[in-house]
Amino acid sequence: MKKINGNCKAVRCLTDGKFYHSVKDAAEANGVRCSSMSYAIKKGTPCKGKEYSFEFKTEMNMMKMAANLDEFRTKALAYDKLMAQQKAEEERLEKIRKLKEEHELKITKAKEKVARYEDECKRREAKLQVAVGALMRAEMELEALMDAREAE
Repeated sequence: MKKINGNCKAVRCLTDGKFYHSVKDAAEANGVRCSSMSYAIKKGTPCKGKEYSFEFKTEMNMMKMAANLDEFRTKALAYDKLMAQQKAEEERLEKIRKLKEEHELKITKAKEKVARYEDECKRREAKLQVAVGALMRAEMELEALMDAREAE
């Protein structure tokens, strides 16, 4: 066994690779009792969600650390993929929102154009009614003149 500072055994966190000079240092850094940390190291069970080993056993646990690293890589890739999908969805929704705004703007402009045409039609209809009225009066006057001429 490799000992540091007399009876202390060096500890390595297999989850994040951090090195501690003793079980006590590892326990203090992670907010647990020394006995809990020591028990977890000896039994190979997680302590506060992380796995630890005495440094001299680290070589034997390299495969475990590599597996943790592969797991983290897999999770990171999955997270990156999820974030890319979420970004793509947000971009798609933003594009849809912009298209809706453009569509609503076109509808508003078309309604304004229709309103202008309706106003123009009403003005022309009013002018036409005035012209028709004038024409009917002129026709009546003409008939009256023709009747008067025939009567002469």
